[in-house]
Amino acid sequence: MDALEQACLLAGGPARLARVLKVSPQAINNWKRRGRIPADQIIAIEEVTNGRVTAHEILHSNQNSNKSSRSAP
Repeated sequence: MDALEQACLLAGGPARLARVLKVSPQAINNWKRRGRIPADQIIAIEEVTNGRVTAHEILHSNQNSNKSSRSAP
C-alpha cells in the first residue's frame, strides 16, 4: 500500500481526506493517477494521519513514482 492509499484509509476514504485537506476529490484521484502528492500537501497529510503516514514515506513514494515514470517508454 502506498502512502496516499494509507492516508485515504486512515482518513476514512478519499472524499474525507479531500475534505480535510480542502481539496476536491478529483485532486485526490489525480494524485493517485499520477502517483504523486504535491509538496504543499505533504505536511498536512502527515498531520491528518497523526504521523501514521510520514513526510518521509510520502517523499519516498513520490520518488519511486518518478523513477517508474522515467523508465516507461
